[in-house]
Amino acid sequence: MIQLNNGTSNNSENIIERKTLKHMWTATEAIPEYKISLGLTWWIFDNSDLGRYICHFGNNPGFCSILFIFPDQNFGINILCNGMFAQEAVYNQIPLEIAGLIMKK
Repeated sequence: MIQLNNGTSNNSENIIERKTLKHMWTATEAIPEYKISLGLTWWIFDNSDLGRYICHFGNNPGFCSILFIFPDQNFGINILCNGMFAQEAVYNQIPLEIAGLIMKK
């Protein structure tokens, strides 16, 4: 929530400075052929249908998760999944389908 709320909590307490968030989401490395950049531990995507979004993912045996943030549209999607071999759906399918539904694309 703090990521979407410009670094503040629901009661307006400043947790992370906005410039810190901007720095985290600024590309430090680019992979132009895939339209992907890397920020500080964040993957930055520029999608022709969905616009710019930022994500972070992780996994352990039997578990995977991903957090997608659409800062320009002010929403995020977090998916947590128990199960083996779910990464393809969790990382590449489910969040993009949900984002398309939210954005009516």
